[in-house]
Amino acid sequence: MARLALRRKELATRIALGAGRGQLMRQLILENLGLALLGGLGGVALGAALLRTLNAIGLEHFPRAGEVHMDSTVVLVSLALSLAAGLFVGLFPLAGVFKNRHQRCAA
Repeated sequence: MARLALRRKELATRIALGAGRGQLMRQLILENLGLALLGGLGGVALGAALLRTLNAIGLEHFPRAGEVHMDSTVVLVSLALSLAAGLFVGLFPLAGVFKNRHQRCAA
């Protein structure tokens, strides 16, 4: 929440200096999509490494453990969810900034 408040101040300053909505949206989306993609790739890599480790240790104690595997569907869904979360988080601060801007203009 504190980061969001600081980000709103930064965005309000950029708007006051003449940045357009498109520029702000593009900046926030690219920043957050990049971070989300890195996080998603890190999560997929960690999951694959843990799965290999568990296979090496032995999964005979877990029911249906032999059916657990990581395929392209798992990777694509994980990355899609990461990118969707990045898009949402990237656009969320803009809603408050543009809402406040319109409220001040109407007053």
